[in-house]
Amino acid sequence: MSAKSKYLDSRLLKPMRISDCTEVESLCNFFMQVIQSEHPKMRKIPETRENLLMVLANLFYADLLEVDPYIAYHRNSNRFSPGYRFYKMGLSRTRLIRITDMLDSRGYTSGSKGYKFEDSGYGVITRMRATEKLCGLFDRCGWRASMIASERPKPSVILRDDDKKEITFEETEESNRMRRVADGINDFLSTVEIRINNKLQPVDYYQRKFNRRSFDLGGRWYGHWILGLKNRGHQTRHGSTRKTLVESGLLTLNGEAVVELDYHAMHLVMMYHLHDLQPLFSNGYDLGGSGFDKRHIPLVKLATMCLVNNNSIPAARRALQAEINKGNLANFRNTNLNLLFDAITQRHSRVSDMFLRELGLGMQKKDSDIAERIMWHFTQRQVPCLCLHDSFIVPRRFEQELHDLMVTKYQEVIGCGVPMIH
Repeated sequence: MSAKSKYLDSRLLKPMRISDCTEVESLCNFFMQVIQSEHPKMRKIPETRENLLMVLANLFYADLLEVDPYIAYHRNSNRFSPGYRFYKMGLSRTRLIRITDMLDSRGYTSGSKGYKFEDSGYGVITRMRATEKLCGLFDRCGWRASMIASERPKPSVILRDDDKKEITFEETEESNRMRRVADGINDFLSTVEIRINNKLQPVDYYQRKFNRRSFDLGGRWYGHWILGLKNRGHQTRHGSTRKTLVESGLLTLNGEAVVELDYHAMHLVMMYHLHDLQPLFSNGYDLGGSGFDKRHIPLVKLATMCLVNNNSIPAARRALQAEINKGNLANFRNTNLNLLFDAITQRHSRVSDMFLRELGLGMQKKDSDIAERIMWHFTQRQVPCLCLHDSFIVPRRFEQELHDLMVTKYQEVIGCGVPMIH
């Protein structure tokens, strides 16, 4: 892993709720004194305090998750303009930079300033994480998971434009139904105790996000910290991926060990079923030769999605190159991408007419509707169920029920076919 790529596993600075208690007050007072000593003429002290609490809450929240926890935030002034996320959160660029620079200069955080990748126009924004020095203060001041939670997303269903900016929309019977279901799922999950290594994790919420001004595009479930517990190229502080946390019983829901089932190559399999065909493979990303072996499977998976999500080979190549540049696939920097795309197209020639048609968001709508039905079923049963787009985590005693449900709900939405479940 390159020096820069280690910063890629991160979560965007987000609104957080933190209890008003002595433990929080004492640490906040300490840092406010430091900031005021550096900026004696500072105005809007209550607003600075509010922004400071949000930053500290995010750093503490990420540290609780036991992952390699970086918080991403913008320093570009445009991102603090009306209509943008940080403006809606009540964050001021001046105050945020004042707070984060103070924490960094005094050794309470570490990270990386934003940068662009050399081979594309893509890049990453600034990252920060709590150092042992700050974690020590959290411990000494008695901060606990029960003091903090993500702010409940309002609304739980949002619509975005082509630039991914949230827009208003006229409510319909369907949008109201989706919101009621999402709120019901969030209400129940807020009562569930999630622990990693017996360490209580913070409460978090899901939010369905639709794209390009259409409720037929996207709609996946975002927001919950569980989505940050990746399996590949990402480990907790104890050296465990999500897979090992699940299999070893270190990740629990209400004290019960869990199981995770996922739809294998969901969009690829879906393409076959929409053609009324049955896939003839056990792993859709194993090209079985063509110069690409099992070592290339992570790259093939991304390349396949780029063919599904883009409208031309140049656009797909740029998107894939950007992912390679991020570092986790650095070993494939010299891969002939055109040859790779050709091999994938030949491997899946029976459905290749669906490549390069920007169908990804439409298929996300289908997989998000399947996820809604699965989570709502378990919510009504008062059984915890966490969604990670195309995979689900439930207590182990409900494994067979989850498997059967993943088949039936897939068939309800797609209309045919038997999904591949791992």
